[in-house]
Amino acid sequence: MNRIIALRKEINDFSGWKRKKRPAVSNGYSQTKAAPALFGIAGLTAVEAAGLGLSGISLLSPAVTKSGNLTIVSDNAERLLTAQAKQKLQGRPKRPYTFPLIWLSGGALASSAAALIEVSWEGNDYGEIGGAYVRRNLTHTTAFTKSSLNVSFNRLNKIPPDQMKDPREWPIVFAYDGTYDPMGNGQFEFQGEFEINAFGGLKFNRHQVKSVSFTDFLIPGKSEDYVKKYSDRNYTVPALPPDQKKYLLEHLGNP
Repeated sequence: MNRIIALRKEINDFSGWKRKKRPAVSNGYSQTKAAPALFGIAGLTAVEAAGLGLSGISLLSPAVTKSGNLTIVSDNAERLLTAQAKQKLQGRPKRPYTFPLIWLSGGALASSAAALIEVSWEGNDYGEIGGAYVRRNLTHTTAFTKSSLNVSFNRLNKIPPDQMKDPREWPIVFAYDGTYDPMGNGQFEFQGEFEINAFGGLKFNRHQVKSVSFTDFLIPGKSEDYVKKYSDRNYTVPALPPDQKKYLLEHLGNP
């Protein structure tokens, strides 16, 4: 509640906006327009999204990588400004992000193939996210002739986290599920979930690896040694752009 009050005060200070008092309603309900829950996000309300000029997340054609026995299929997701907001808000510099996600390697297993999987996207201060998809890093991925790797990355519709302080932090969430066989003598199944945001944030929500080989005793180390996730990436939320703050004010109306 405090963060809602703080933002409303900030908007008032910014514009000199004066609220009109409304008569109390005894049953707690009103037919008049309800006050928007600016940061009381439960799925990012339509009022909050429209107020900031952000549309919902949309999917483009999936990105597919296939080379030998390697197949990576990834949803291609974006969240951009609405058509109405684009007319009011001038384009802001976009920042490209590419971070490693998962390293798959047979380690001491001779002749096993290795792959580096990474996520790539663009973001800006408005909270827009463009071209978010997962791919292999070509430089650090070897030929999959004897080894095999099959993994899919699917975008999820999830409620934004409670600790999010700004609707522009609303992340895009991917779930992944795959199998990795380093040399045809041991297969690892793995799955997990991670999220990214417009400001370069990357966070793993879970990552699990399980060996389904009949000869586990011949495979050195732990399953996680063969399918490793990378570390989370911290981020800083920039100040709300003045033109977006003005746009927000114009579209909220008096609660």
